[in-house]
Parts: sequence; structure tokens; C-alpha cells
Amino acid sequence: MKKNTILLATFLISMNAFGQVGINTANPHPSASLELASNNKALYLNRVANTTAIANPQSGMVIYDLTDKCVKAYQGNPAGWSGCIVGSNGLTGTVTSLNCAGAYFTPNYATVGQSYSGTLTVPYTGGNGGIYPSQTTTVNGLTFNLPMGVFATGDSNVVYTVTGTPTTAGTTSVNVTIGGQSCSGANAPSLTVNPAPGNPGGVLPGTVTLAQNSRYWVASAYDNDYLPYTKPTAPASTAVINADGTPDTLVDVQGTITNTGITVYIPATVTGSGGTVAAWSSTTTIPANLTQNGVATQVTLSWASQTLTTANNSITATIKAIGNDLLAKKLDINAGIGNDYLGVLLGAFQYPYNSAGNFTTYELRDIPGIPDRMFGQIDNADKYEHNFLYLPIQAEDGKIWLNNNLGANYANVDHPTFNLTQQATSTTDVNAMGSLLQWGRKADGHELLERNISNPNYGTFKTGVVYGQVAT
Repeated sequence: MKKNTILLATFLISMNAFGQVGINTANPHPSASLELASNNKALYLNRVANTTAIANPQSGMVIYDLTDKCVKAYQGNPAGWSGCIVGSNGLTGTVTSLNCAGAYFTPNYATVGQSYSGTLTVPYTGGNGGIYPSQTTTVNGLTFNLPMGVFATGDSNVVYTVTGTPTTAGTTSVNVTIGGQSCSGANAPSLTVNPAPGNPGGVLPGTVTLAQNSRYWVASAYDNDYLPYTKPTAPASTAVINADGTPDTLVDVQGTITNTGITVYIPATVTGSGGTVAAWSSTTTIPANLTQNGVATQVTLSWASQTLTTANNSITATIKAIGNDLLAKKLDINAGIGNDYLGVLLGAFQYPYNSAGNFTTYELRDIPGIPDRMFGQIDNADKYEHNFLYLPIQAEDGKIWLNNNLGANYANVDHPTFNLTQQATSTTDVNAMGSLLQWGRKADGHELLERNISNPNYGTFKTGVVYGQVAT
């Protein structure tokens, strides 16, 4: 016991005299008061929420800031907390370009008076591996914060944290400037801020109620091996299913939403004398894996202020891409339709449907077409003459219809005029006229017509068809 006490006292006197401590080393450096020695261990700094957690900071203190996710030091004259200690080359960060159209919010909408916590992701190209400074800005009650960081060498993203409670409904845009490039004005990333429930902000008067759960389909397909066609039993996907390995007539349709956009209509129930509907806008981001060019793209559903009456009872709206055109993923016919026949969901917009401030969705969907019931089947003429694809459309009554008559040339993948999105150009457009079916009989070939506008009957039945055979 006496020996141990003497050894401990000697050790303490040694520490006091030399002021040096070594961990895993018997000979700490003469200029160091503490030396750590390990080839597979690290110094684990104190991890604090942020610099304000240190009540009485002193010069030379070092922490790991959990908010900014970096190391900081208390230094300088006068002393203060440094920014993030990153990089070693001191290179000022630059990028070749910002993909403003591909910037997106997660979640993609906020609500007035409700706390929002999310992110804004901004893709960039041509990063030089240099340092970019921290940024903080507040717009419409939302604070956008980007901690100091380092650009990748090449292409990547910067991610802002977005927190706060928005105060005004509509579209909140934030200008982004970083790495020598900017997204501003019409190209600024924007977040849809919905009115507070029960306080719709005057978008809809009490005399107008809009239809709910609207949809718009983009036809986009690429397939040359779809026969025999198999009725879908699983949800739609972007996968490729080869039917039998034998080439079929190529179906190649690129579905597009342009910067100019397309006009859509949302049905409304109007009572009394109607009223004025205020302008509205909702933006969603189509992810890169659902675009043909692999570029995430923002798309907006919007309408201008307009007056509805019992005679004029639908909202005229526009769906358009922001920045680059939206090129919808080309889908496989056997994989892209799905067991609900709705195709692949690209994205969804929100809009208020009544004066109480309740919201519904407007879906943007991708589909390779709806196949004819006899698609890929042999008819009475021992031929494959029903290879028709149709595009679903949602009419003003909210019901889903096909965009062409059954048997129309525009829907026939084997006809020179095949065009999945084309509809009749006039009342005498022979390529849109379609078939003439016998009541109670399936489409077995009896109904197919060779349309000819010069014929007084506008067409003749195809040859080689067996007539009088009723389906059983």
C-alpha cells in the first residue's frame, strides 16, 4: 500500500512539473500539453446544438455544431465563433450552372398559419470543389438556411433547410445566388402556400364548388415487343416487359409538357349568380427517374382570375413546365398501364375546391395508352386487326373517356396515321371515324371499316370478315 501511494504521488508531481499528458504514447511532444496517439481512433469533439449553447466561450475553444454540421472555433480579435472549418485549399467555390427548373421543395407545399419544416434542393453542374459561404434569408415567414460547405467536383446539389410559418397564400419564390450563378425572377424556385383551412383567402366564393380529384394524362411510350399483350395485374411501372422476344411494330411516342403549356378544364358547380374565382397556382416537381432525359422538372397548374356562372361552369387552367420542357418517361405497354389502368403518377398539384378552404388534388399521369379489348388477339378474319391504343381523358363531367372512337386510324398502331394524341380535325376526318359495331356482338372484326369520305356511306366494311356470328 505504501509503495502504491508513493508511485501515485510521483506521477502527479510529474504531471504538475512538466504539464504534459500523453494518451497511448509514453513521450508526448514537448510543445504539447496533451498528445493523442492512435492509428485507428479519432478525437471526438463536444457536439452542441449550436454556438449559443456555450454560455461563456473562450478563445481557443473548438466544438462540433450540430445545426450547421461542421467544426467551429472561437477565435479572432475581437474573439468570436468562426464559420464552418472546411476545405484546405482556400479555393472560392464556383459552379458552371444552376438547374433552376430542377430545384424542388420537400414537402412541395405549405399552409398559411401552419409550421413548415422542409428542404429546398438546387442541382448544379460543374462544381470546382471550392468553398461556398453560409446563407440565410427569410421570405413570407419562411427562413432559408444554407450552412457553409464545399461544392463537389462536378455535378451535385446544395440543400437549404426551410423552416417557419408562412403568412400569405399563393406562390412564395426565393432567389438563389451561389457559386457565381443565380436562379431569380421567373426562374426562382417557388413553393405553393395554401390558404389556411377555413380561411381560403378569397380564392372561391361560396357559390362555386370545383370538382375533386382531377387528372390529366400524358401519352408517352416506347415498345416494339408488346404482343401478346397481357392484362396487367400489378401497379404501373417504368420497367420493360418483353412479351415474346419477337419484334412488333414500334410504338414511339414522346409525351411532353412545354413551357407554353396545355389548357385544361376543371368542372364547377355554380349556384345563384355565380362569382369571381381568384387566381391560383400550384407547383410540383417531377423527379428525374420519371423523365425521359433524366432531368427533374417543375410543372405548374395555374389559373387566372375568372368569373363563373351557371352557363360558364368550368375553370380554364394551364399546366406548363418551368424552365426546360417536361419529357415524360416513355413507358412499356405491358408494364406502364397498371392494374388500375391509370398509368404512372408523375406528380400532383393541390387546389381549393370550396369556400371552406378544403383542398383536393390534380394528378399528372404518364401512360402508354389504353389497349383495345381485342389488342393482340386474332379476329374472325384470322388477323391481328385490333391493335388500337387510346388515351384516357377526363371530361368536364368528371368521367373518364377515350380520346378517339373505337377503331379510329389514329389509334391503330399498324396504320400510317397512328398518333396516340391526335383527335379529329373535322367532322369528316376519316382517320377519326372508327368502327360500326353490331349491337350485342363483340368486336371480332365485323365492325371494322375502311373509311372513305368520297363514299356516300363514309366507308365500307373490310373484306374477309365473317358476318352473322354472335358472340357467346
